[in-house]
Amino acid sequence: LLAIIFLFLLRKYLKGGQCKNKHSMKGKVVIVTGASAGIGKESAIDLAKHGAQVILACRNEEKTKEAMKSLNEEERKLVKFIYIDLSDFNSIIQFSKKVRNEYNKIDILMNNAGLFPQEYVVTKDKMEYFLQGNFVGHVLLTFLLFDMLDQDDARIINLSSLAHINSDFTDDINIQEIFDLKKAESKYYKSIAGKGKLYGNTKLLMIYFSKFLTKLFEGKCDYIKSAAVHPGGVDTEFMRFITLKKNIVIKLLFWLITPLIKFFFKTPIDGAQTQLNLCYMPFNEFVSGAYYSDCKITKVKESVNDMNKVMESMKLTINEIRDRFPETKIFDILKDIFSDE
Repeated sequence: LLAIIFLFLLRKYLKGGQCKNKHSMKGKVVIVTGASAGIGKESAIDLAKHGAQVILACRNEEKTKEAMKSLNEEERKLVKFIYIDLSDFNSIIQFSKKVRNEYNKIDILMNNAGLFPQEYVVTKDKMEYFLQGNFVGHVLLTFLLFDMLDQDDARIINLSSLAHINSDFTDDINIQEIFDLKKAESKYYKSIAGKGKLYGNTKLLMIYFSKFLTKLFEGKCDYIKSAAVHPGGVDTEFMRFITLKKNIVIKLLFWLITPLIKFFFKTPIDGAQTQLNLCYMPFNEFVSGAYYSDCKITKVKESVNDMNKVMESMKLTINEIRDRFPETKIFDILKDIFSDE
């Protein structure tokens, strides 16, 4: 009996922090990237159930609509699928145009979508596929929609992960290496450990992005706040990326530990609680630039707070986008920060 009670209490503890201040979101417009599964799906459903208009920014329309079947008829009217491929800059541009045509503001932009690297692929934008889809695409999307953000209370929520501590450029590595296609292939795609480093890099960059946006908005656009989120270990479809390779040993190990994953990892709805908490919490309680986990601010390693690294990485990222779209004016907002150019 004691063992059962212990396991029950342990399981309850492992659920993590829960959002307790949910309220009506009627009139709010929310974009959720990667809303077809996992914590993105659960976030979209929860927000729609509370009255928000939710734009489902995904690649697979059929899968996304299937994911929304738990909504009733009235709630389903509040969600709209708009195609986006975050590893394709043109797709992001077309998405932003459709949003502009159909909506007059955005209250919350949840940059939730994520991938785990598999095979080395160079996109048609001449960028490493995973880096573009997990990070750079969200940067472009954010700035394309920047002027649509509500001028009373706007929030940008960037999905990160504890995996950011596995990044290999928190200390002395040259940040430019992550955009070097030849180095990316040889350094990150030769082993699972290398792919883990690449994943950690993109999750650290999402924290950097939140800090950069906070610096950008300070004293200019105080009606916009941005934060990064660690959802915890979550049992979602994301875990399937581990078994996509035909390595029978990895597949067998994953099958053996599946019961442990089911017990120790959060469910998708529990994993979504922290980003939902940032949607529902009073605006004055939202701490811009912070890193949240289990519905509270969590410390990051000291090197993550190095604003020189933040600015260096974001400047490089933005220049990489500018090189591909030299005619764009979406980064004019950055002229004060990058006035040395």
